[in-house]
Amino acid sequence: MGLHLGLIAVVTSRDELASVLAHELSHVTQRHIARLMTRQSQQAPWLLGAMILGILAAGRSPDAANAMIVGRSGGGAPEPALNFSRDMEREADQVGFGVATQAGFAPRGFVSMFAKLQQRLPG
Repeated sequence: MGLHLGLIAVVTSRDELASVLAHELSHVTQRHIARLMTRQSQQAPWLLGAMILGILAAGRSPDAANAMIVGRSGGGAPEPALNFSRDMEREADQVGFGVATQAGFAPRGFVSMFAKLQQRLPG
């Protein structure tokens, strides 16, 4: 894990820094990358099958192939993956909060860091 100097420039307390580090370390301890890779390898045969069906459909009817492409990009596969990612972020928040507070860091570090992140989000 690396520490970006931009993070150090943004935090105003050791509690805020600890909140970010605890969150990121929780991704490691909860094996989020391994879980994502396992999920992707389980979905690979289905995605390959869908691609083959799309190719076959394109040979028979370009309109059917276009409909399949639009249907897949309109929310078929991305939504479950996005939900899975959001679940991992929530889990890292919860586990990281427990780790940091048990280590003696103030819970307000999480609160103020979330506020800073919220301010920087577009929209």
